[in-house]
Amino acid sequence: MLARQIMVVDDDPVMCQLAKSELEQTGWYHVTAVPDGALALAAMRRHPPDLVVLDLVMPGLDGPEIAHRIKCDPALFRIPVVFRSSLFTTDEAREAPMGCRYLAKPTNPGELLACIEDVLGRH
Repeated sequence: MLARQIMVVDDDPVMCQLAKSELEQTGWYHVTAVPDGALALAAMRRHPPDLVVLDLVMPGLDGPEIAHRIKCDPALFRIPVVFRSSLFTTDEAREAPMGCRYLAKPTNPGELLACIEDVLGRH
């Protein structure tokens, strides 16, 4: 069985590494960590992942803007999105496309994995 492709987009390299380690240790996922929204969109267009984990607040393109662009792109709109942030507000949640999942940072061990398994199980 081939590993599912997960893209983690976060400007914090520690958060990227933690997510990458947690998911890849299962053997079920290959994780690409990208520190910038514009780079992430370009990489997605070349090699669409099975799921994207987005930090909500980043310089440049933030999580809601990246998710909006994913959902408006005919080549990418089927990619599920999971948001992670230490600063969730109701307004930020409203700005994100429908159907996106939310996790608080830091994520409890296993919480990111359980969320991804749940989301990918439905796609």
